[in-house]
This record gives sequence, C-alpha cells and structure tokens, in this order.
Amino acid sequence: SRLAGGTQIDLRSILNDVLELYEPLAQERQIRLVFDAPEPGVCRGDSDLLFQLFANLLDNALKYTPEQGEIAVRLRAQPAESGGESASTGLLVIVADSGPGIPVDERKNVFRRFYRVEDSRTEQPGNGLGLSLVQAIVHYHYGEIELGSNNPGLQVRIRLP
Repeated sequence: SRLAGGTQIDLRSILNDVLELYEPLAQERQIRLVFDAPEPGVCRGDSDLLFQLFANLLDNALKYTPEQGEIAVRLRAQPAESGGESASTGLLVIVADSGPGIPVDERKNVFRRFYRVEDSRTEQPGNGLGLSLVQAIVHYHYGEIELGSNNPGLQVRIRLP
C-alpha cells in the first residue's frame, strides 16, 4: 500500500460507528438512516480520518435533509478497472440524501474552502469547510470523490483503493 502507516481497517465498522453517532439526531428530525453494507469492506487507511470523512458527510446530509427524509449509506466492493497485477478490489461508498441537492454548475465549487452554495443551502449555518476537508481525506487515501444527483437530493460517491 502506498499509504504510509495505513493499517487494514474494516470500513463497514467505521461507517456503522458514524451512523450510530448520528442516529439520535436523525431520530429527532424524523430522518430515516439506511445502512446497506452486505459485506465488510477492508481497505488500508487511517481510521480516525476516515471516521471524520464520513462524519462530515453525514453531518452535511442531516443538515440538508428535510424532516421525514431519508439518508442512505451504501458500501460495495468494486473490482479495480486496471486489470493489471495490482487489480485488487476497491471500495465504493455512496451517501445519498433526500435534501435539495447541489446544482450541477455548483458542484465543482463546493470543494473549495469556505465555499457555500448560495440559494438552496443558505438557511443552514456552516463555514463551508466540510467538503474541502472531505476531499482532502479522500485524496490522502488515493481515492476519488464525485457528486451526483439523487433525484431529489445529493449523492456523494467515494471510491477508495
């Protein structure tokens, strides 16, 4: 692994811990948390940073999901695209909410520090550091992050090697 000091961790158990942390807040706001991880996802990494990464994403999702909404967290193993001898499986984590989403033309900006989407998300307090921190942690783990639409809502897709 290229990750200095990275240890083997079970991503499913980290995601489970994050969901447990936010469950009371979700219940209070009548938001359903759905966790769909049929198998453990083992990867190398820093468990504290990965916990922080998914805590930020869940925190964001809870901020923007209306009462009675739903947030789904899915974990899947993914075959690596390369097909070479280093073709180990990667992991895909999807965090999908039923909030207002982020307009396509705003998506590239949300990773900038202190950037906040103007219209749909301004009622919510925040310093705009969430997604730039998330992106930094993903890149530290040699992963990729992309934002998509959940129709309605935002879908954040994170691939980790």
